[in-house]
Amino acid sequence: MSTFLDYRGGFLCVLVEHRSEPKKWFPVNEAGQAEVQTLLGRPLRSINFEEGIYVDEEGNVFQLADKGETKPIAVEPAGGEKSELEELLEASLNGGKERQPAGDRDHAPRKRHRSDGGKRDKAAAAGHAGVQSVSQVAAPVASAEEAQADDLPQPVALNLRQKLVEVRRRLGYVQKRGHNERFNYSYVTAADIAGSIGDLLAELGVLIIPRLEEISYESATGRGEAARMARVVMAYTFADVDSGEELTAKVAGQGLDAGDKAPYKAMTGALKYALLQSFLLATGDDPEEERSDGRVTGAGPERPIPINAEQVGKLRGLIEETGTELERVLAYYKLATLEEMTEPVYQRALEVLGRKLARQQQPESVHAEN
Repeated sequence: MSTFLDYRGGFLCVLVEHRSEPKKWFPVNEAGQAEVQTLLGRPLRSINFEEGIYVDEEGNVFQLADKGETKPIAVEPAGGEKSELEELLEASLNGGKERQPAGDRDHAPRKRHRSDGGKRDKAAAAGHAGVQSVSQVAAPVASAEEAQADDLPQPVALNLRQKLVEVRRRLGYVQKRGHNERFNYSYVTAADIAGSIGDLLAELGVLIIPRLEEISYESATGRGEAARMARVVMAYTFADVDSGEELTAKVAGQGLDAGDKAPYKAMTGALKYALLQSFLLATGDDPEEERSDGRVTGAGPERPIPINAEQVGKLRGLIEETGTELERVLAYYKLATLEEMTEPVYQRALEVLGRKLARQQQPESVHAEN
């Protein structure tokens, strides 16, 4: 089965084609053909059959006039049979010798047409009188379509809140793909949340506009070294590009870093929880649970110590020398920055990068000997 945008009876329609079933035109909204000319023929896919919601390849959303209860305004039998109007026109141009239309053969206007055509000779039927009879028959057909169109409900477009509900309906449990080596706990990454939700929002024509409301800094101690704590209040506006509607959510965030990344960590955290809380996504994390972040209080085994600045510099130099992408290293070891790397992980990374550097230098050595 295939679905396309088409024009029928003064309406932009969803045309449903099936090999063994008649073609059906389901109305979306009333429009002039010139207005929708650029849309005609676009393939669609159904994203909600019960609500009659379709989307095209560019992410434009179309909803049937009466949602899932919309009735077709036109049906064409499979096999490419001619319409009644085409048969009548052909018959009149052939001197009144029309082929009796399929379907409702006892329709009153067509009976009158056949009776009138029988009183005329062939010459009159082939001339002006024959053409006039077609227009007389076509008028009731057009008026019937107009009457049927008048009975159809006006199209219903999704507003911003309905689009956000549709996003939530299509989202499920968010997997914890991030892992903190230092404290040995898993977490949901901001990239996973923003990626999955962002794709759905874009498909429905909704964008997110971030705005920094407040920011403050204070000195702190992190991982045994001087660091800076950034606290932010972010406002995230959900804007509907179709209707211009807007909804804003304000969320606080904080980030700790020894370098200059504290405000960016804070904003990333704010975005993550703005999306989680706005769409009520389940992650299994509970900030009030004592061990939800993997940190334990009281006595326990000694925590791994992160590498120092000199080790970070050495590792960064190896990464650049071997042409390795930093993002791939961070993703492989499940880290946000190199500064989070612990001593055991650091030794493994040095070993891997060292082997890679040796392989890269080996052909050069052989060539030099030759």
